[in-house]
Amino acid sequence: MFGSAATRRLRKTGKVPAILFGGADEPMPFALNSHEVKKHLENEAFSSHILRVKVGELNVQAVLKAVQRDPVTSDVTHMDLQRVSASTEITMHVPLHFINEELCLGAKAGGIITHQVVEVDIRCLPKDLPEYIEVDMQGVDIGETIHLSQLVMPDGVQATALMHGDDDDQG
Repeated sequence: MFGSAATRRLRKTGKVPAILFGGADEPMPFALNSHEVKKHLENEAFSSHILRVKVGELNVQAVLKAVQRDPVTSDVTHMDLQRVSASTEITMHVPLHFINEELCLGAKAGGIITHQVVEVDIRCLPKDLPEYIEVDMQGVDIGETIHLSQLVMPDGVQATALMHGDDDDQG
């Protein structure tokens, strides 16, 4: 349905080409309103929510898996959405929200907080998908690191790196 010329024409009319894939059904190309896409992408939670995709008679749940942008303008040029099933686990990138940084022991002692990781890959059922994972910085002192294994994951959620063993326990 979409080729290079067709996608350029779509973009000129204010549309963003997209593909819906996954599950037992064939991949399905479709187009989204670029203004609506831009508005939704301003909300961080959009990338970690279960979305309702309606195309013609089709009405399915999906998650946003990838967004391609123009390197110069940062306009969205393409989106990939993956179908989800309530009974099948999904793997997603979820942002980390750092709380209590102003109360951090190390910062109070003159240290500087650096975030080496700002999102984590998780695996869970769609119903358990968190909007973000909180990282409490209050008790962290100078020279200390918070590792993935120390994060408090919601029920039903696992950090995928920790599923491979402690060697992947990033800090």
